[in-house]
Amino acid sequence: MPGIICKCTHEIPHDCPLVDVPDQCLRDAMHKACDIMQGILTDVLCTQHRTTGSTANIVLVILNNNNNNNNMATTPPRIVCVNVGDSRGIMCHRHDDPTTVTPLSDDHKPGASYEQARIVQLGGYVATHPDLVDSYYYRAATTTPLRSFFSQPLRVWHPQCIYQSASSSSSSSSFLRGPGLSVSRSFGDVYAVSYGLTHQPDVRIIWTPRESHRQQHCFIVIASDGLWDVMSSDDVAFWGGQIYDQYAHTIHQSLSAIHTSLAFEGSADPAAAARVFQAHITESVTALYPHVQLAHRLYHIARQRNASDNITIAVVTLF
Repeated sequence: MPGIICKCTHEIPHDCPLVDVPDQCLRDAMHKACDIMQGILTDVLCTQHRTTGSTANIVLVILNNNNNNNNMATTPPRIVCVNVGDSRGIMCHRHDDPTTVTPLSDDHKPGASYEQARIVQLGGYVATHPDLVDSYYYRAATTTPLRSFFSQPLRVWHPQCIYQSASSSSSSSSFLRGPGLSVSRSFGDVYAVSYGLTHQPDVRIIWTPRESHRQQHCFIVIASDGLWDVMSSDDVAFWGGQIYDQYAHTIHQSLSAIHTSLAFEGSADPAAAARVFQAHITESVTALYPHVQLAHRLYHIARQRNASDNITIAVVTLF
């Protein structure tokens, strides 16, 4: 997918650098890239693995590398987020307490009014359980308690799309209604496209504020729903603020110690000064990767909170 996006952005019919390309041209390129991706997957999955699919959250950071200060003032960096499904991207600014959050995407869930309207119009149903498709009332024949129906996420169902239960033998008459997807947009999932599932992305473009250089830290977190099911965006921003503050403190301490060791380099014990220098250089290099520390911390917190879905996390430090 990144390769397809790069190809589409380079094909934008605009006689200017990418940093100056109009927002609408970028949106059109992102939609074209998603169409290409879905076309490839459809060709591959149309005969087999029709129930295979994936969400995607892709963030492009378009920097202005022009050394002209006037141009920098008129063309601040842009963040382009391409979202299909319920993975999520956020941008966090650490300049005060608490860390502020700028959402880069909205989750595509079947329960959202604009998503549900499309699904229903194309013949799909949105319910927590297939037994609630025919009527939104409890059916005594089911073995699932009513209270659990409404504690489960809303899913996409279709009465005529059935698949055999994995626990049933081929001769059994036990079938389940499908597909039971908890997302309303995805790549692949070709069998569900006819009743409301779509690969069309939401493309959000954010121009970073010119005063952003005054902020202490700015970082982006992209993650699959396994993280967001058990942590809010504010939770993630809080832990990010803690780790980036520790990073700044460690760097400050290390630089102070290095300065001290260099000042005493000509002392009676240069070997001791060298050891201090080496120790703090190592500590400084380790502290240069707060994005790695944050990704690991979020993963372990999600596991501790019994996250039931897959957890994929990417953290990018902007400054």
